[in-house]
Amino acid sequence: MLLPDYTADQALGVAEALSQCINDICFFWDGHRYSVTASMGIAEFGSSIGISYTDALSLADSACFLAKDKGRNRIQVSHSSDADIYQQLKDMDWVSRLKEAMREDRIVLYAQEIVALSHPETACHKEILSRLIDVDGTLVPPAHLSLRLNDLALLSSLIDISSVRYAKLL
Repeated sequence: MLLPDYTADQALGVAEALSQCINDICFFWDGHRYSVTASMGIAEFGSSIGISYTDALSLADSACFLAKDKGRNRIQVSHSSDADIYQQLKDMDWVSRLKEAMREDRIVLYAQEIVALSHPETACHKEILSRLIDVDGTLVPPAHLSLRLNDLALLSSLIDISSVRYAKLL
């Protein structure tokens, strides 16, 4: 929702009123009553504060995801200096980079043998490790992927059965 000429505090008031209206909705399904909630992100924009419309959409999107991460029925106001918002933007950037790498077949799978220390000559299992190849062809170290645990659902889609044919044994 765009609220031209509203301050962050005024937008927060509108969001709180909207949230209350959503909370008042009674949803019934199969004889059960369910509550309805909404997570919202707010970001100011305009030439007077030096934030473009595009940047504001990105900040609002990050604020919305952050509100969801912090728990349902929350409103998160975005400030460009907010460390949580900055981390959320970084996480979303990595998710975009991973999706692009998946589309371009730049995910490499490796199989690493797991052996018992008492019988190192016998491999019991293999662990499949995925690595990202950056656009310049370099292998991205796993430590550079700054995804939080909530974003790891995307990584699970990397290990689909058709990708296993690309696995390389270490």
